[in-house]
Amino acid sequence: MNRLIIFFFFLIFSSFLEHKYYVSTSLFNFSEDSSLQITLRIFKDDLSNAISDAYLDQKTDDLNLIDELYFKQVDKYINSKISILIDDKKFEMDYLGLETKNDMYVCYLEVENLPTYSNVVISNKILFEIFDDQQNIIHVKRNDKRQSFIARNNNSFLTLDI
Repeated sequence: MNRLIIFFFFLIFSSFLEHKYYVSTSLFNFSEDSSLQITLRIFKDDLSNAISDAYLDQKTDDLNLIDELYFKQVDKYINSKISILIDDKKFEMDYLGLETKNDMYVCYLEVENLPTYSNVVISNKILFEIFDDQQNIIHVKRNDKRQSFIARNNNSFLTLDI
């Protein structure tokens, strides 16, 4: 009986060692000074896997992406997976860096000097190449209005008429 209890305890405990949900969250904040600040939260191991799969010869999920050695790879990866179209013109995001908070990376990006616009299309395909059930929650904030959307493999585009 003790072995059975130990087995179930081990089974339950081991399920907490690796997250089972594949999700990122992003906030696109349109400021009054004609800029767009983007904050992306993503699990460390998932982003490390994506970077190592795409740009490195080694396969690992424990890269320290804070290290400046990986700055260009993180920038390239995020800019290849998130796109911003403003009135049908694509805007490149400036990758500012990232920090760690618990088991997540928080990435900071910005688009400066936005023109006057009426239509915005945001696509977030982060980690879709790795996880079929990946979901990317997109929050958009402009003039105290907030809109949210869940990007999935079959539908990753959010269109806003502003």
